[in-house]
Amino acid sequence: MSEDSPGGGKPRPYISRNSSADTHNVGAGLAPARQTPVPTWVNPAFQPFLEGLHRLGLELTEQQVNQFLWYRQELLDWNTRMNLTSITNPEEVLIKHFLDSLSLLMMYDAPKARLLDIGAGAGFPGLPLKIVHPQWHVVLLEATGKKVKFLQHIIEALQLKDVVVVHGRAEELAHEAEYRGSFDVVTPF
Repeated sequence: MSEDSPGGGKPRPYISRNSSADTHNVGAGLAPARQTPVPTWVNPAFQPFLEGLHRLGLELTEQQVNQFLWYRQELLDWNTRMNLTSITNPEEVLIKHFLDSLSLLMMYDAPKARLLDIGAGAGFPGLPLKIVHPQWHVVLLEATGKKVKFLQHIIEALQLKDVVVVHGRAEELAHEAEYRGSFDVVTPF
């Protein structure tokens, strides 16, 4: 996203940054689906995700696409050993986890932000938001040790900076001065 993106929790009436004649404002503020060309390095099964990104006004770099694909693969692999998600279809992960997480940007899309993801689980929405907004500071709060290990694995492997996993509960974190009142966005579990 560009530095001039509106933020501060203000909804945007029109999300697409493309002002071409074949898009126009419809209903809930989303641009209608257009045929977005699929880069040659992307599998065609990825097309619905790319169209969803377009509707949100997002364009990913090749590195970000690769991060999402790797994250999806690791999520599905780890999910065979521990319960991370009930969604096991690779295309549904892209839409129901990644794209749904990124839909938060319709309401809040500041260039820089501090995000607290309470009950982060497998990292939604915190990690997809971090991939798209690497300049955001993200704290993932998770009470389950196995999920904390998964989150740490993903953060390390994707080489995400300025993201922290806290093993604990919201009731405990609220009493720590460094966290109290220090976030721009807090997502509930």
